[in-house]
Amino acid sequence: MASCHKRKACDSEEENYEITENNEENVTYKEEEEMESEEEEEENNEITNEEDDDDDAIDADEESNDSEEEDEETNSSTEGQDLGNNILDKKIAKRDRQSEEMKNGDFAEDEEEQEEYQDDEEHMNSDVLPTSTAILNVLDLRQKLGTPDGASAIKNYFSQKSDVDHVSEYIKQGGSVSELVSQLDLLDIRKGAAVDVFSALGLVILKCMKEFPDREHELAEECKEFITNYINQLSPMLSQKTALNRKKTILKLLSAIASISDGLALQVLSVLDLKKDVIYYLAEHNNPLDESSIRILFSQFLLSFIVGHNAKVVNRLCEKKYWIPALFPEMKYDLFN
Repeated sequence: MASCHKRKACDSEEENYEITENNEENVTYKEEEEMESEEEEEENNEITNEEDDDDDAIDADEESNDSEEEDEETNSSTEGQDLGNNILDKKIAKRDRQSEEMKNGDFAEDEEEQEEYQDDEEHMNSDVLPTSTAILNVLDLRQKLGTPDGASAIKNYFSQKSDVDHVSEYIKQGGSVSELVSQLDLLDIRKGAAVDVFSALGLVILKCMKEFPDREHELAEECKEFITNYINQLSPMLSQKTALNRKKTILKLLSAIASISDGLALQVLSVLDLKKDVIYYLAEHNNPLDESSIRILFSQFLLSFIVGHNAKVVNRLCEKKYWIPALFPEMKYDLFN
């Protein structure tokens, strides 16, 4: 019996021991599960934090990019506005300048010319010889012709303002076209001093035709020689780049020469070569109210080949391409008195 009780007690102790071990294993397993759970939570938290950091960095980059784009748009808008304002200012300045020039009867397109056509400011402001207060008689003038002082003497003499007809006095006392032309040999005809000579030539030619018909033959021969020697240098002076007043002087001179005789008119038509753009420029309206505009002078130049000339001259004029047709497009703006 005693051994039986001992065996039961041992079995009971073994069972208790097994239960205790099971309980310990269960506790250990639970602790391990809890530790694993905690580790998983920490990993999840770390991942979440990393994702949040990445999101924050992305958001910051996006905000930075948005800010940069806004700055660029603002700068671009500002630059565009500045550019637009500059263009508008230039247009307004140009319009105001042209309005002022319209009041004065001239356009500034001819005020800027090439270096070889530079001229003194006083002469550029007038299409005729400026008035001179100096007193110069014919004898003093003729003594200075052919010298370096000849050009200034021509300018001073023919610009004198008085009751005396200085052009007639010059012709009466032996002055001539050839005498004035000889002064050109000492000058660069692209300069202002030569234009003073051209202006004086025009005055002398017209005065001879009007008051000294007995000198017509001599006048024709002198002008023929002038055309032969200088027409090639006169043609470029009618271009857009030449000063407006210089073009006016040349047109007046050529008109006077063409009016002398049929032979001179034909000679001018034969040797004067004008490009299409130059012709249409001369025929263009700048100011319809300006009676001395370049278009009016060009029209008078064409008429100098018609009035008083024979059919041969007129036919030769009609053969010149663009010369007469250039007047038609803007004829509706012409004012006829």
